Amino acid sequence: DPDLHAVDRRLGMASGTSPSITLVGGGNLYAVAFHANTGSLWTLDPEHEGFDRGPEIRPGASPAIALNPWSGSLSVPPSASVTEIGTHSLTVSFSGPPASLLDGYDVWWAKTGGESLGSRRLPADATRYQIDDLQGGTQYDIGVGYTTRDQHHGGVRVSQSTSGSPPPPPPRVPVPDLIGEMVPRAERLLAAAGLHEGQVFNASGEYRSDHLKVSGTNPVAGTRVDQGSAVDLAVVAVTDPPAEIADLVVTTTRADPGDFPTLTDTVTIYFVFANIGAKDASAFRVRFVLDRGASTQSIYDLDVSGLASGGEKTAYLRMSGLKLGSHYVEFYLDVDNAIPEVNKTNNTSTHGFEVGLPDGPWEEIPFKADAGIN
Repeated sequence: DPDLHAVDRRLGMASGTSPSITLVGGGNLYAVAFHANTGSLWTLDPEHEGFDRGPEIRPGASPAIALNPWSGSLSVPPSASVTEIGTHSLTVSFSGPPASLLDGYDVWWAKTGGESLGSRRLPADATRYQIDDLQGGTQYDIGVGYTTRDQHHGGVRVSQSTSGSPPPPPPRVPVPDLIGEMVPRAERLLAAAGLHEGQVFNASGEYRSDHLKVSGTNPVAGTRVDQGSAVDLAVVAVTDPPAEIADLVVTTTRADPGDFPTLTDTVTIYFVFANIGAKDASAFRVRFVLDRGASTQSIYDLDVSGLASGGEKTAYLRMSGLKLGSHYVEFYLDVDNAIPEVNKTNNTSTHGFEVGLPDGPWEEIPFKADAGIN
């Protein structure tokens, strides 16, 4: 094919053979060439010089050489469209050159404007692929291309949103104050806040984390960021690291069935607490205070047998028969100050909620409460 600059091979005639070439279909890409001297078929890759040995042809046969019926070019991208749309899945259908010319298809996908989320190599005869585990109500970019001899050709991108509602944005949490904290404890404080360590800038020459303390953060303390974000640390070396002790902290709190229950609901307030210190905590006591200072103030104490370093537990206060209006539950760790800790200021938390009227008729329920630990 002179357009492809392939080498012209003059074919000799082997004794006892009668080779012929038959053109089938139209187009301009030869799929195979016949070598009469050896009695073999050789496939020709138009995109590269050279031949691949094909099937043997018996002496005496009259081989027919097909001109590839596909009239396109391997530089033309495939056609692709999204043919099925689900809440958590998208199906892309595609077509390209004949499967005999391809190694396979490549499909990749990403949130529009975001980084790649995944990719998949498919066989040459594939015509569709379903992408699962997507978020509802979210737009994605899907790319489709094909390969020959591990060389990528073409490529087309389509955009489509999944059905349903988009997921709620991640909660925003404040960056904790880590200045002066040793790095191991700073990492635990970040984890307790739903964050993680990003880049660490260390010019001290000391690489033992228990000999490094935080001298700065980016973002700075108090900045509200998406939960799951990274916080960069600047660190300096210390020559006399502090002794290892426990550190109890309240990490999260939530209400069930939410912060706006009705008079007929049973309300449960959960407080998750952890030991982010380097030492196990022995037994201690926790306390719930409901509506401090009100005539209905109630106090509930619970014993905790202990909490290992890195461990986590959940305490709850379950209430029914609450009065109409605002209520507050305060939660205190180690109310007897029995555990030596790095920091006592993170041992308390408060959760407020508002009790409203239910839909339809209702009857007053006597107040009842119980507390427990999971």
